[in-house]
Amino acid sequence: MSDTTAPRVEQIDPTQAIIGSNLRLDPRLDKDFLASIRQHGVLSPVVATLDEEGRHVIQWGQRRTIAAVQTGRATIPAYIVADMGDADRIIRQLIENDHRVAITTGERVAALATLSGLGLTAAQIAKQTVTKRADVDAALTVAGSQIAAKAAERFDFLTLDQAATIAEFEGDVEAVKALTVAAKQGQFGHVAQELRNEREQAARKAEAAEALTSEGIPILEQWDPYGAHTKAQALRRLCEPTGGKRNALTVEQHKDCPGHAAHIRTSWTRDEHDQRVATAEAVYVCTEWRKHGHTDVHDRPNTKPARDQMTDAQREQAKAERRDVIDSNKAWDAAEQVRREWIKDFLTRKTAPKGSAHLIAQGIATSWSTSAQVDHARVSELARVFGVEATADAITKGTEGRALVLALGRVLAGYEAQTGRGSWRAMRAHTALYLKFLAANGYELADVEKRAAGVSRRPKKVA
Repeated sequence: MSDTTAPRVEQIDPTQAIIGSNLRLDPRLDKDFLASIRQHGVLSPVVATLDEEGRHVIQWGQRRTIAAVQTGRATIPAYIVADMGDADRIIRQLIENDHRVAITTGERVAALATLSGLGLTAAQIAKQTVTKRADVDAALTVAGSQIAAKAAERFDFLTLDQAATIAEFEGDVEAVKALTVAAKQGQFGHVAQELRNEREQAARKAEAAEALTSEGIPILEQWDPYGAHTKAQALRRLCEPTGGKRNALTVEQHKDCPGHAAHIRTSWTRDEHDQRVATAEAVYVCTEWRKHGHTDVHDRPNTKPARDQMTDAQREQAKAERRDVIDSNKAWDAAEQVRREWIKDFLTRKTAPKGSAHLIAQGIATSWSTSAQVDHARVSELARVFGVEATADAITKGTEGRALVLALGRVLAGYEAQTGRGSWRAMRAHTALYLKFLAANGYELADVEKRAAGVSRRPKKVA
């Protein structure tokens, strides 16, 4: 007769096993776990004891056992041990679950890359490992980037998507540093979008610079077009000092002036597919318009002191304010993209979240100057961007809950239509209400959006 108390491994029928008392109240069988059991079976033996009738009682491994039953596995491996007391069982269940360490992003990348190196295609890897194809593609992207692979290996807080984003900036050390910090501290998506924007703008600027250089036109890199006493001024603001109508100088009229140059200005627009794209244009200037005898076409009196008449504190303040404008405008552009993508995903829901009725009522009942006017000229365009075209067909076919979501989307588009680069400069009640609603539903406000929402202070003035 065999020793029934000696630990051993057996193949047992999961449908005949008894699930013993377990500290895990809900086995939480997600579809990926079930798919892995269906395809590969139970790889790690469950632990079981025998009751007085010789039946297998699962002490830990209930998820594996239940999943095996649901996926039709005929047998599962079980480690049979001697019966144990309740206290010992609970202690061991806690230990088994608490002291597991999930593999890191770097380890996952290395494993999937090894499978690829062994000849498996991305589709095969996804199927065999029960991994989303997008995650496999992201892992192989990371593996193909030296900087991203090292970051994933070194920083265990990086997600796979974040590591794949870092791969986009291979060779840009400062960008990688900024992304790594953002991954640890928050707002990774905002920082990544701002960096993408900067890269795209830099590319367009380089193209414009090449065209100007080929024509022999000097490029003015640093230029403050709003400086009251700047030496350089745009041709559209200059004219010849003659009587009569003061027409602005044209490029053709000015091309032989010693001060003829151009400054490259970047901005954003939308293409025929309603996608935001960076653009760059040459703003033609005269680098020393007073010296070369031009006049301000508006001939407005200067009220600001010249730079050489400013105190050190005034100069520092002016510099800080200009830097804040540049940085905040860039941050707003990036945040706008992230925010709109988040809203588009948010509005795929079937029911509207708590607080929607209040926001919708504000949008409908209050005029556009203080809130969101639902028939604002840009609302229809933004509603399409958000993916919530409230057509009669969509409303008729949708549920009551979905119809409310469509109404919410229309009002959100109204609020969004009134935002812009100026939103961060001064907190407005309707913008604050809008952004706080998004934040309350899971959207992470960028720092510049927090200023627009009135939940963070603007930079202090130089004393």
